[in-house]
Amino acid sequence: MPVTRLGKRRETRVHPLIAGAIALLSLAACTQSHARSAVATARPSPPAPDSPVQAQKSPLLGSAPESSAPQASSPAASTPVTATPSPAITATMLPVRLPLALSRLVAVAVGDRVIIAGGLNPQQTTTAQLSWFDPGAGSITPTGKLPVAVHDAGGALLGGAAFVVGGGSAASSDAVQEVRADGSAVIVGHLPQVRSDDAVAVAGSVLYVVGGYDSTRELPGVLATTDGVTFRQVGQLSETVRYGSAYASASAVWVFGGEHQGTTIPDIQRVDTATGLSTVVAHFPHPLAHAAVAVIRNRVLILGGTDGHNRQHTIYAFDPLTNEVSVVGSLPESVSDMAVAVVADTAYVIGGDALTAEQTVAPTTALVRVSIETD
Repeated sequence: MPVTRLGKRRETRVHPLIAGAIALLSLAACTQSHARSAVATARPSPPAPDSPVQAQKSPLLGSAPESSAPQASSPAASTPVTATPSPAITATMLPVRLPLALSRLVAVAVGDRVIIAGGLNPQQTTTAQLSWFDPGAGSITPTGKLPVAVHDAGGALLGGAAFVVGGGSAASSDAVQEVRADGSAVIVGHLPQVRSDDAVAVAGSVLYVVGGYDSTRELPGVLATTDGVTFRQVGQLSETVRYGSAYASASAVWVFGGEHQGTTIPDIQRVDTATGLSTVVAHFPHPLAHAAVAVIRNRVLILGGTDGHNRQHTIYAFDPLTNEVSVVGSLPESVSDMAVAVVADTAYVIGGDALTAEQTVAPTTALVRVSIETD
């Protein structure tokens, strides 16, 4: 969604009319998909050596101000995009729905369940609601509330605990909130500065916070924490972004797309967490922001989003070893600003902003299962 505001988005803002999404294999024309399930194929990528399963704790550098991080190297050339056979990615709409339509929410897998936290409702009001989604039972159960209602926050599992990092409502927040096993939530820490529209990713015992906005400017610093309480800067983005998505390995953090100074960009940035150096290593075939990342069987998938004008349904795979982007599937409908959580090698796409029957964009109640077919 294009951003025109100078401060945090007002609660009463109405989303613009948007129609269309990428045509899966041409990657040139935008079309709207109305299919309720989809299957696409792509050339298998070798497991990246920096995959989350193999990742160990990443070294942390000492604390540093935002302006002291190293400068970025030159952007990479255009990235080849492929779409070749097997294994198949399937994406299917589930019969279970959210009890209330939500976008810009957080979802974190905890064991065989998913905690759903915060977000925006159809009235564009920020919610503090917490719910458990049980994929096995096909049920969603309200469980409590966040101490601070937020949307556009980062979320991840760290040390067995679910964290909601930053976000905001009328203004950006610095709160780090932990959701406990009983469904209650507490504030356990604070970011060095308020930060909304951020993305988080975990490698081993380290959680990284990238991108975002402090209600005045985009933030370049890449932060790391092992406990949600103490944060250190480990690098700086080549391009400041909001609404990007992220993946972390033992040695680096990748940031996919996002909005830079109000413009949606196609760039994929890599931050070396040992040196702090940042490089644009690849590009999507078009600008992409408000997407989500899921890692299934060591494959890094980027799902949905917007090109700045139209919601998208394409599922990409990114290979950190070759910096290659591949089209591997399609969501049942075009969606952005959704939450994604992975349980037992299955990703669940939860809520988001989608096109309605009246051709307007609004939060949805949809849940979609994304998995990799095996022989």
